[in-house]
Amino acid sequence: MKNLINIFTVSLLAAFCLIFYPSCTVYDTPGEIEDDGQTQAGISTKINRKVLWINLDGAVGSVVEQTMPQDGALSKMLKNSKYSWLGLSDNRVLPAEKNEDPVTWASLLTGVIPEKHNVTDDSYTANVEYNPSNPDEKVVQYPNIIHHITSNDANMLTLCVTPWRNLNEKMLNNAKTTITSENDAQAKDIVKENLLNSDYSFILLGFSGMMNAGKSGGFSKENANYVAALRTIDGYVAELLEAIEERENVFYEDWLIIITSNHGGTATGHFGGNSEPERNTFGLFYYSHYTEQLMKGRKLYGTFFNQRRFKAVAFDSIASLGLGAESNFSMELIMRMLPKNDGTYGGNNWDKIIGKSKWGLFRQRSTLSFRTESSPAFERATTGFNEAQWHHYGISLGNMMNGQREWMISLDGKLVEKGTTNAPGVLLDSSFLVIGDANVPTPFYVAEVRLWKKALTDPEFVQLADQLDIAPSDSRFNDLLAYWKFKPSELIGKLAADTLIIKNQVAGGFNMYYVKLNNDDTRPIEEIAFTELANTLPVYKRSGDLIMENTLVVPQILYWLGISTTTVLDGFQFIDNYALSEEWRDDPDSQ
Repeated sequence: MKNLINIFTVSLLAAFCLIFYPSCTVYDTPGEIEDDGQTQAGISTKINRKVLWINLDGAVGSVVEQTMPQDGALSKMLKNSKYSWLGLSDNRVLPAEKNEDPVTWASLLTGVIPEKHNVTDDSYTANVEYNPSNPDEKVVQYPNIIHHITSNDANMLTLCVTPWRNLNEKMLNNAKTTITSENDAQAKDIVKENLLNSDYSFILLGFSGMMNAGKSGGFSKENANYVAALRTIDGYVAELLEAIEERENVFYEDWLIIITSNHGGTATGHFGGNSEPERNTFGLFYYSHYTEQLMKGRKLYGTFFNQRRFKAVAFDSIASLGLGAESNFSMELIMRMLPKNDGTYGGNNWDKIIGKSKWGLFRQRSTLSFRTESSPAFERATTGFNEAQWHHYGISLGNMMNGQREWMISLDGKLVEKGTTNAPGVLLDSSFLVIGDANVPTPFYVAEVRLWKKALTDPEFVQLADQLDIAPSDSRFNDLLAYWKFKPSELIGKLAADTLIIKNQVAGGFNMYYVKLNNDDTRPIEEIAFTELANTLPVYKRSGDLIMENTLVVPQILYWLGISTTTVLDGFQFIDNYALSEEWRDDPDSQ
C-alpha cells in the first residue's frame, strides 16, 4: 500500500509540472529513500522539525536591505529572525562568468570552504592538481546536506527545486524529488503545492530572477528590474509562509526558514570576482518564536601565505628582535589556517610559521610549537589552529632572575600553560624575521603580528586576544617592539613588481616585505596579498555578532533536524544559542 501511495504521489507531482509547466524536469527518487510524502489524516501531536531554505541567486545584501518592501514578507520576518546584511561570499574568482555559480553553491550545500571542497566548475566534483611533493595526499569529496539528512533517516523526505540543471543532476540528485524549474513563478508554485499537500522535512528552493535582472542591468538599486525581481520574490515568500500556516498540523511543526544569497554582483552586471559588491550576500534565519537580532559581524583583512609562493621578511640586521636572558619578550599572532587538499591542517616536523634563525613558532604536525635555539633550548607545544577560523596565539618570556625565567602561552585569550625555564634564549640573532617558511605545507592568513618588549600577563592576553588596530594613543603602545598590520591601508608601496612594503607601526622599526616567489598567478601582487574575511575570533562567535558566510547554512540545518555528522565542517552552529525560543509550547499562554 505504501508503494502505491508513493507512486501516486510522484505521479501527481509529475502531472502537476507537466500540465502547468511542460518544461520542468522531475528526477526519479533513489529507491533506498522512497517514502510517501503525504500528510496523514488527523492531527499528530509529535513535534516535527522542518526546514524551508530559499536562495536568491545574485542578491546583494545591502541592496536587499535598502529596497525590500517595508510591508512585505522579508521585512515582517525580521521581527522573528537572526539575520545579517553583511554577508561575505566565498573568496574566489570564477574562471568564466556563467548563470550558475558552482563554487558558491558547493560551499552552501557542503558547509566547507572552497579550499576544501575544490569545486571549480559545474561538474560539481573536486578539481585538484596533483602535488608531486605529496604523492600520498588524498582528495576528499564532501557530502552535501541531502546526504547528511538521508544518511541520518531515510524516511526524512527532501525536495529540491532550482533552475540549475547541472546543480540538480550532479549535486542534488540524491534528494527524494529534484526539479529543474523554468522560472521563479513555476518554482514557487511547485513548492507551494508541496507545502500544502506533502510532508517533506527539507525543501530547497532556488530563485534566479534577481540574477537574471542583475546580469542584464546591474546588481544595484538603480536597476529597476533588479529591484522589481526582489519585490516579486518577496511576494512569493509571502505565499509560501501562508501555505505553511495553512498546514493541518502546523501547531506541532517547528519550521526553520532560511533565506540566503550565494553571491552578489557589480553595478555593471558582473559577478564571480572578489570585489565588495560581488561578495556581499545576506542571511536570514527565521523561526516564528525567535526575537529579532541583527547580527553585526565584523570583517578583517588577512595576507595570504602559501608554500613556495608567498612569504614576508623583515631585515633585522641589528638583532633588535632578540630573546636574550636580559630581555622581556612577548609575541602575538592573529592567524587563520587553510587546509591541504585532503582537508587536514597538520604540518610536518618543525615547519616555521614565523621567526628568525634562532627562535620561532613552528607547525609541528597538529601543534604550534615555540622554540628557541639556546642551550638549553626552550620548547613548548600547544594544539591549535586546526580549522579555518581566526585565532590569537600569544607567548611571553620574562627576563632571567636567579637562573630562571617565567613563560606563558595563551590561545584565544585563554591561558594554555605557564611555568619557568632555565633556557637563556638568544640575544644576538641578526637573521631575517620570516613569515611563511618554504616547508609549511598548509596555507594560512595573517592579520596582525605584534612583538613586545615586555612579558605580557594573563589579563593582558585576555584584553588583546580580540583586539585589532592598536592605536599609538593606546597606553600600551610604547611597549611594542614591532607591529605589522596586514591590510591595504598599511601598504607603503612596492619595492619591485613582486614585492610589497608593509609598514611597521612602531616608529623607526623594520618594515615587512611581502614577496611573491613565483609567477603561477599572473594577477598583480597587491590583488593577491590582501583578502577581506569574516572575523571569526571566538569572542564574536560567542556573541552571535556574525557575518553571514556560505558555510554557515548546513550546520544550522543539521542542528535543527537533530542530525550529527562526522564530517568536519567549516561552518559552525550558532542558532543553538537560542534554544529557549523553541520551548514556547511549555508556556500555558501558547496553548
